[in-house]
Amino acid sequence: MAEATGCAGIAVGPDCPLALVSSLASAALAAGLALPLLSAPLVEAPLGPGRRLPDLCAPEDREERRAAVSLCARVVDAAADLGARTVSVELGAVRLATAESDVQHAFARGELDQGEPGAPKLRAAIEERRALSRALLDGSRFSLEALLAHAERRGITLAVVAGGTPWVMPSLREVLDLCADFRGGPLATALHTARLGVQVALGLAMSEPRRAEVAGLARAIWLGQAVGLDAPYLPGQGDSDLDAAVAGAPTDVPRALTGRADSTDREVAAAVF
Repeated sequence: MAEATGCAGIAVGPDCPLALVSSLASAALAAGLALPLLSAPLVEAPLGPGRRLPDLCAPEDREERRAAVSLCARVVDAAADLGARTVSVELGAVRLATAESDVQHAFARGELDQGEPGAPKLRAAIEERRALSRALLDGSRFSLEALLAHAERRGITLAVVAGGTPWVMPSLREVLDLCADFRGGPLATALHTARLGVQVALGLAMSEPRRAEVAGLARAIWLGQAVGLDAPYLPGQGDSDLDAAVAGAPTDVPRALTGRADSTDREVAAAVF
């Protein structure tokens, strides 16, 4: 599919089991395609019901963070062995008292504006998330310190993906804090344009100078769009502003399409062109 649509390469997204990476890379090589970008952490095999990946940001569980670092280190090794130079890193989910689904339902009903029934739920989630920020950053620093040392030895840049909602770590402000903490190391940002669209829909978008700062530090871009709070959709299928999301980002970094798992070949081809 990538070859037929004129893409220069493929990227390994967060839903690909690690065990399949080698065969994907072989197929890409045979088709003359590059593999510049992998996501981390990746599952070793499909997870069973009720199971999840460990979080790099886990604020109170050192063993969970170590397990997450170990999984990410395996992706770093795979990337280095396959000739990739960038690993896009997800720091993890944030569990809040306010359910994300409650806010999504309120948004769908148009009840998030001030004075509407859903507004207190969003406000409570934002306030709880701010209160947890220091602990989440500390957990992330613990994990990144170990992972960056390994990445530097393998010649890999880690690009941290910023979340679009209070239920994902990190925010744009937090990713800038982490990049400042590890300045001089192989740490950068990964833009996820669909998540940026969700931030705008929730009224949580950063100031333009801060957004541009995050974009300027990008070493990978996941190209997709949001439809309200639903993301990601392939470019052209959503209503968020794709051009604004990538403004100021380097033009020579890997750009990979991201969308829904049930996207058809025709839809992917249309997004490429």
